[in-house]
Amino acid sequence: MRDERTIKLLYRFLCKDEKLEQLVLEFKKHKRFWYPEVDVSKLNDRIFELKNEGWIVISITPNSNWLGVVKSYSILLQNNS
Repeated sequence: MRDERTIKLLYRFLCKDEKLEQLVLEFKKHKRFWYPEVDVSKLNDRIFELKNEGWIVISITPNSNWLGVVKSYSILLQNNS
């Protein structure tokens, strides 16, 4: 997995029974420097790249601040290895 500045690896979990690798990423790319919301088209592009690398997207959860503005997305991925 490539290490990107805007995508942080939060944790990696290996289930020994089913040999499933799960990964949680945080996506934070914005359209412009002071733009308050996440760029959804870049998020879609990143999800497409992850699917091509063999990851299965289990869930995508928006993370918002106390005003309700979406600041990032948490992506739960799974890889059958």
